[in-house]
Amino acid sequence: MTTLAEIARAVMREFSIEPSELARSTKCVKRVYQARQIIMFLARDTLQMSYPRIARLLNRKDHTTIIYGCEAVHRRMAVNEEFHERVMRIKRGLV
Repeated sequence: MTTLAEIARAVMREFSIEPSELARSTKCVKRVYQARQIIMFLARDTLQMSYPRIARLLNRKDHTTIIYGCEAVHRRMAVNEEFHERVMRIKRGLV
């Protein structure tokens, strides 16, 4: 079974970011906040975690941040084929 840690490692590898970059403030570079949002999305999609649980595990103050992140990924996947394929490549690598 896939874990949140495995999802995070796969996303960090895909985006070439370090754990310290991922843990920084939300005011960060685009590739880092996109990676964080993809982790949220895959935790919800793959692990069927609740928004509050994802928020707690990712040290986010509020579960609405997780809802926004998941919706942002979903919207972007619908209009950007390259982004969609990138998320699907990460998801396939988890299996």
